[in-house]
Amino acid sequence: MDRPACILFLLDWRPIFWSTREEFFRRLSHRLSERGIIPVIITSEPAEKDVRQLFEQAGARVYSGSYHTHPFRYWSQVRQIARDYSVRIVQVRFFDYFTFVFWMCRLSGIRNVVFTEANSGEMKGRGWKLALLRLRTAVMCRPLVQLIAISEFIRVRLVDLGVPGGRIQVVYNGVDTSSFRPNQSVRSEVRALQGATPATIVIAYASSLLAWKRPETALRICAELILKGQDVQLWMAGQGPLRANLESLSRDLGITDKVRWLGQQPDLQRWFAGADLFLHTSLGEAFGNVLVEAMACGVPVVATRSGATPELVQDGETGCLIPEGPREIEDFAEAIQRLSGDRQRLQAMGAAAIGRAANFSVQTCVDRTLAVYETLLGKSSA
Repeated sequence: MDRPACILFLLDWRPIFWSTREEFFRRLSHRLSERGIIPVIITSEPAEKDVRQLFEQAGARVYSGSYHTHPFRYWSQVRQIARDYSVRIVQVRFFDYFTFVFWMCRLSGIRNVVFTEANSGEMKGRGWKLALLRLRTAVMCRPLVQLIAISEFIRVRLVDLGVPGGRIQVVYNGVDTSSFRPNQSVRSEVRALQGATPATIVIAYASSLLAWKRPETALRICAELILKGQDVQLWMAGQGPLRANLESLSRDLGITDKVRWLGQQPDLQRWFAGADLFLHTSLGEAFGNVLVEAMACGVPVVATRSGATPELVQDGETGCLIPEGPREIEDFAEAIQRLSGDRQRLQAMGAAAIGRAANFSVQTCVDRTLAVYETLLGKSSA
């Protein structure tokens, strides 16, 4: 009896609410189903019921299993799927490239193992540390026939770790530009809700509150703008372990009345509608979906020149890029002050940002991912 063809997705991720990430896998599942290939998805924890139903409506079969807490059970699950289906490709995502999952797949008889590298951070290893990193990468990534880098920044990092360039394909993340778009109809409403006047400079910040994201930098920039006499509000969306420390810092800086803590927001586009600028302070960002989401809503970006950010934000056209350094806070504040004082330029940047974001749509990401699959399957049948 012939086994049904499938593409297996091993995702170290729990889908909680609908976002660009879920939309990508829904559309990809739908396209695969149209071609007679069953998408089989294993997430690290059970997906929320509504999310699961949308995946299943697109033709996917959805399971859950934790590699980190039950590795051998997880491996057994992969082996069972390899017995039940003809697994054409397994795509591993949201893990790091040192995981044993690649070897689990290969030892389960799956030939085409693909990994999407989407981990942020700057590589700091040098000398013997870099040599060890390269050795570890070579051993752990040996089962991979293809790596997908979500930015050129990531591709270069993989090459520096010794991965042959011919095994790496850049496929930028995609954003659901049908959901993230300008919405002037709610601008006044959300601003009034937070007590912002038409003259207030509203700066949006959205990120997990983690050290490498540097959310404290956003607070210091806000404080610097207030020292310069600016009427400013900082909308902080996101949650994480630094929340209490950040609230304490805002008190120390004397800006508690200027900061709005929005928490985790499943509808960021609503808040972007009320913002004048989007602030991004991460170092070593692998891609930065939220950057594109803000631009798709017509919000210019002021960001640290680091990681993949310069690949997304066009300095002087869709926003401003600020180099990391001792004058960083002052440079950020000066750039925001200049832009907010020139409404015509701000509007032109917002319009350019919408056009730029269109290059990173979720549909484009799906198309390019399918192209990678087709190349691999063509090689397999040759």
